[in-house]
Amino acid sequence: MANKKEDANISHYCARSLAPHVASLNKSASNILKRNNIEDIHDVRVATRRIRAVLASFADYLPEKKVKAWRRDIKKITQSYGKVRDLDVQLDLLNKVYESTTDSKLRSGLRRLKLRLSQKRKKRQENTTTRTNQLLQSASIIEMNTWIEATLSQFPKDEVNIT
Repeated sequence: MANKKEDANISHYCARSLAPHVASLNKSASNILKRNNIEDIHDVRVATRRIRAVLASFADYLPEKKVKAWRRDIKKITQSYGKVRDLDVQLDLLNKVYESTTDSKLRSGLRRLKLRLSQKRKKRQENTTTRTNQLLQSASIIEMNTWIEATLSQFPKDEVNIT
């Protein structure tokens, strides 16, 4: 059984592991609202998967009552952006194929496909904006940040000893 000092060191390591992914999630979510590029949604999904991996690995060292909710909420975020990401990737591929094609009949069909996918994507945009605003104000994200800050503040910068 680990002693309290070892538990504190492991919790500190967990907080250090979790912090950049939560920061990345917040940054990518903010970028989605600006709609700079399609990679922002991908970046949100990557950050959530990394957060989930850290939460799963360190569940025994996280606040017991919170970790379940955090994992559930983060998983919902990952899932909620899946279809939007798929549409973005499909549109990107169609644009590349369209640009590289000279056959007018093929280009006509590709334009029609692009139109349909663009319409689907546009319908999802309002939901994506709403979901992103919710993510940025999520209680789970705020609680994780609070826990990370509190855990990191317990140690001077170079005093962590993981053995």
